[in-house]
Amino acid sequence: VFERFAFRPVRYAPTTTGLLTAFGVSIVVQNLFMLLISPKPQSVSVLNGLNQMWFFGPFAVSSLQVMELIVSGLTILALVLFLNRSTLGLAIRAASRDFATVRLMGIKANRVIATAFAISGALAGIAAVFILARRGSVSPDLGFGLVLKAFVACVIGGFGSLPGAAVGGMLLGFIEVGLLVALPQEYAGFRDALTYAIIVALLVYRPEGLLGQRIELGDKEI
Repeated sequence: VFERFAFRPVRYAPTTTGLLTAFGVSIVVQNLFMLLISPKPQSVSVLNGLNQMWFFGPFAVSSLQVMELIVSGLTILALVLFLNRSTLGLAIRAASRDFATVRLMGIKANRVIATAFAISGALAGIAAVFILARRGSVSPDLGFGLVLKAFVACVIGGFGSLPGAAVGGMLLGFIEVGLLVALPQEYAGFRDALTYAIIVALLVYRPEGLLGQRIELGDKEI
């Protein structure tokens, strides 16, 4: 629905228009939930099996952490296989590079873009299961901070690189947890500021991201 009524009309507009449209849709949806449901957080029940402790000798591990690791790995593997082995996945990759040429090859552009939106929604749904299992509640603005961190992770890894997005997300998580452990309690409020300061320093050194391709002015993208 979002793709059909919000993003399709601005498909050929500049990239910044698409970004502004995404933020606009997000704000509209948040306010609809506030008006029609509630502006306050609503409690949700945790799925059975996600709130247990598993013991491996002297070590205790949360079942939620184990399931997060397994499901994340399988999801990334499935996405990589889809993008590299299936016809529709190859069409999505080609459309991200040269949309006009993909249409000239006889591929239905609307189908390709709608599939990309469906996949992104499914991935967000999978992530939401584990996020809600940790939080135990849902609120209209729950996704804003998470989307911002996902955007930062893509910037760290390099836009257009699926491994880069995964590496960027893991690195962002390591930095946040490391600062949470290393900082004294009275300085815990500076965690986000220090995290983004480290990221800015990293991007000054590698502005294209960790796994992004550096393209000099006048070079042809491969």
